[in-house]
Amino acid sequence: MDVSGYYADSVICKLNNTTFTGYHSLKSGLQAQHDVLYDNIKIDDLYIHTNYFVDGEKWTRAWFNWIATGKTTGNDYVNRVHFDYKWGNR
Repeated sequence: MDVSGYYADSVICKLNNTTFTGYHSLKSGLQAQHDVLYDNIKIDDLYIHTNYFVDGEKWTRAWFNWIATGKTTGNDYVNRVHFDYKWGNR
C-alpha cells in the first residue's frame, strides 16, 4: 500500500486524542491496521467533497464507514470516519 504521493512528509494525523506527526508515523499506523489488527477492511457509504476558500486554501473532506474484522477477536467492527485533507505544496 503506497500512499506516499498523497501525504507530505510533515503530515499531521489526529485520531481521537492521539496525534501522529510525519509520514513515517502515519504509514506505520496504517500498516499495523492492515498487517496486525484487522482483516477484510472495507470502506462503505463514502461521501467526499472539496471546498475552495477565498483565502486560497483548499480542503477535501471525506465521510465513510470503516468496516473490518478483528484478527484476534473475530468480531466485526464498523466505525463512522471523517477525514479532512488540507491541500498545499510539498
